[in-house]
Amino acid sequence: YLDQEGVPDAMVLTPYQQIGAQMKTGHPVMADMATQFIGIYVPPIAPSVNAVFQDFYGIHFDPDAPAPQADLPWYAVWPAKSLAEWQRLSAKYEFRYVLAPNFMELPLEKVLDGNGNNLYRIPSPQ
Repeated sequence: YLDQEGVPDAMVLTPYQQIGAQMKTGHPVMADMATQFIGIYVPPIAPSVNAVFQDFYGIHFDPDAPAPQADLPWYAVWPAKSLAEWQRLSAKYEFRYVLAPNFMELPLEKVLDGNGNNLYRIPSPQ
């Protein structure tokens, strides 16, 4: 779909627990299972990793806590975001596509029904 739309290098937001989405889709992804650990090995980027996880998944990393903290599970965070919030994140992180599990309905334009996941496009603000 993304190749047909003329955006073959489009960044895609995926659930962070996924493994291999970048390899399977041929597109860069915002975060994956390993992203949350990068800050441990490269401390200067830890604040950026924390910002990504807070903005996208509602998860924050507290160095004094034994595990990442979240008010809601990520799969409750995405449907709760308004279209305006998605558009703000899209502008901040320069991405326009979200790959979400089929059980999740987002306030975005569904552009592809998939087997297990749907692809959504974040429209530009009017």
